[in-house]
Amino acid sequence: MKSIAFHCVVVTVTLVMAAGFAVAGEPGEPRSEESELVTGGSSGGRGEPAVGHPREARSDEAITLEGYPRCRWGMSEEEVAAAFSEREMKTYHGERYFVDQVGGSRSFVTFIFAPEGLARVEVRVKPLRTRGRQMVEQFAKLEDWLVHRYGPPARRVRRGSDAPYIADWLAILLGEGAYATKWRGRDTELHLLLTGDGDELLLNIVYSNPALNSRVARREEEAAIQQF
Repeated sequence: MKSIAFHCVVVTVTLVMAAGFAVAGEPGEPRSEESELVTGGSSGGRGEPAVGHPREARSDEAITLEGYPRCRWGMSEEEVAAAFSEREMKTYHGERYFVDQVGGSRSFVTFIFAPEGLARVEVRVKPLRTRGRQMVEQFAKLEDWLVHRYGPPARRVRRGSDAPYIADWLAILLGEGAYATKWRGRDTELHLLLTGDGDELLLNIVYSNPALNSRVARREEEAAIQQF
């Protein structure tokens, strides 16, 4: 499996491609319960529909975007681990993560820290079926659900191929395109990303604090440069 650092670089590059926008983990067995990202467990107990079966979005039901459930920006690694004490937290290439379920798909929830504390949470969704059209459909379902949860996005980017005979998913797989949708909160940005690294399509949900995440991005860019 490619390292978490490599996938973080892919996410960073994609955010640049998306003109102002802006996971990986060790294999493991997913838990049977649905993530709070899907069930809305941290929003006062109100249940939310599973991804893939969203109700029609209603603005009066939208939840204020305030970071990843149970988290606040700047938390220490110990505080994050305590907030998810029932989860089996693991470490891979220096990053803390646990395996979860989002919309019936195995997902890796990875916590990225700046020196000041928690800066970004990446949820890499790994559907059982990862063929091109199916990944595009899963992206659309996740987007519909996030619209239901947080309201209309601030921006959408759909960058595919200019050639009519090349499907968007193939251009994305080859790193020549991307799908991205962005929401903004008071101190949180949320991105839904469909990107490619030449070998596979990557579907990520990324929560970040812009100020803290800028420090992480610089560190990741420096690490990527040092590999050459």
